[in-house]
Amino acid sequence: MGRALNEELMSEVLQDSAGVTVRRTPEVPQTPAPIDLDTFTGTYERYGFRYDITDNGDGTLTLTPTLTVDEPLLALALVPPMRLVPRDALSFVAYPPVLPQARLTATFAGVEDGRAQWLHTGGRAQRRVDTPAQR
Repeated sequence: MGRALNEELMSEVLQDSAGVTVRRTPEVPQTPAPIDLDTFTGTYERYGFRYDITDNGDGTLTLTPTLTVDEPLLALALVPPMRLVPRDALSFVAYPPVLPQARLTATFAGVEDGRAQWLHTGGRAQRRVDTPAQR
């Protein structure tokens, strides 16, 4: 109730006062979009983090983050593994199974030869670093 009320009130206030449209928390699809998940499985990296994406075999993926540097402040940004449920051809609702109400959108981009080259989450971009032979 708290999140929904906050989104409703803040959306209205920001729209009326500043013309800003607030994005809503994404809903988890009842049925995952029927897409080829192999396009997205693999390893993506940015400074300090590696994200391994694996197929769960049920139409969803798991994103498992790993810290790749020894920097205590970056460790604060490390999130638990997240379930990715496809919404459409390139976007997923991501959430940690231990806290399903903490949802965000994960978007893949730059599909080349049937493989996404980029993963975008939480305002950050991660580049694919694996090769087809490594998968």
